[in-house]
Amino acid sequence: MTEIETINTYKNDLFRLIAKKDAPSVKMCIDAKKSWDNRETDDTNTTKNVKYKKLMNFMEDFESDYFDEPKLLSIIPIGLVLNCHNNCISFCQLNNNYTIQLGYNITSCKCNGCFGMEIHSVIKNKTTNELFDITKDFNNEQQKWFIPLKTDVNIYEFTGVNGNDFNYYNTCKKCKCNITWDTPKNKTNPKDMGYAVKMCNEYEELCNIY
Repeated sequence: MTEIETINTYKNDLFRLIAKKDAPSVKMCIDAKKSWDNRETDDTNTTKNVKYKKLMNFMEDFESDYFDEPKLLSIIPIGLVLNCHNNCISFCQLNNNYTIQLGYNITSCKCNGCFGMEIHSVIKNKTTNELFDITKDFNNEQQKWFIPLKTDVNIYEFTGVNGNDFNYYNTCKKCKCNITWDTPKNKTNPKDMGYAVKMCNEYEELCNIY
């Protein structure tokens, strides 16, 4: 049995564990997916729109001390849509050969003038360091561009240190798709996002000392 096939065998146990811990979140995920499927427009950022060269140009503003190279991951959709963090935490409770890897998923509009980053969790094999995305995509995509953060914290530790200011980052430059998500309210920038990772690593060091 391949590793992907083995991960797939956890689908039912994963759902039961999540439902047992937080049944309302299961209903919320299902309702959110229904709402998305009934939306009135298809204008949105997607993974399949991302062009590698444009992505690497976009990544030039992000410091390599805090962000790893982007990776295109195939999705193994055993986890609930819009529930990546709890999916990964619960999976790692079921199988301690894996740990959580926090990072950002990357999407783009069709012209690549607008890029979006959303905080995202995947699982990592502790032995091989290979990454697997186990969360069903809300747009039914089969792959995900993922940028790992160079930190071992999970989402709750990350937001505990930094709040929610760094959960999303959108930038639109010369977009021809009429997507205007980059508003004056969005103060986040790549330098600040790198600083947020630095703060998490310092937090971990303090926890190890005390």
